Amino acid sequence: MKKLLSALVLIAVLMTACFVGAMPAAAAEINYDDFDIYDGILVEYLGPGGDVVIPSKDADGNPVTEIDSRAFHDNDDITSVVIPEGITKIGSEAFEFCDYLEKVTLPYSLEKSGYSTFRNCPAITKITVPAQLKNVPQDFCSFCTSLNEVVISYGVETIGVYAFSGLKSLESIVFPETVTDIYGLAMANCTMSKCEVVICNPMCELGYMNGYRTSDGSIT
Repeated sequence: MKKLLSALVLIAVLMTACFVGAMPAAAAEINYDDFDIYDGILVEYLGPGGDVVIPSKDADGNPVTEIDSRAFHDNDDITSVVIPEGITKIGSEAFEFCDYLEKVTLPYSLEKSGYSTFRNCPAITKITVPAQLKNVPQDFCSFCTSLNEVVISYGVETIGVYAFSGLKSLESIVFPETVTDIYGLAMANCTMSKCEVVICNPMCELGYMNGYRTSDGSIT
């Protein structure tokens, strides 16, 4: 009987160990001390940098809906940032001069962004403009010199002054049919000799794309 009980105990221990081993690793907990959040607005990032995932809720469970102006400004420690669904607004210069920021994930919920959002972030290589961001602001990601892929979602309507200027690594860009206005110098100094620009809406109003425009309205 004792041998039988010992065997049963051993089996139970082994089954428990196997079950625990099969459980997925728990998601890393958010350190709310890294984020100064007030009234649904991420006012400032205070964390150590690296790969940053912005919380969708504050420590009390209230939704975060906005990133304040200059919240990450001139931060040389962050390398990537994931902005969660539910964020509807990013303030001006929020990520300007983040020299080592390589990857940015913008949410579909984003509706408004201030000027110079990602200006002078030389390490970013790709950015996708979500459909809800109808108006791409001035200097949105200008002088992001490593940026070689810009995806503008169907639904975007206007492109601001200097929005994509100074993108020395950009090889092509497609403006979908929903884009009705591209303001002057939106792509100034983009090494246009190798950058292919496709404008799908034939009625799109064009400013000076690179400081030059022919008399018939075509781009040089």
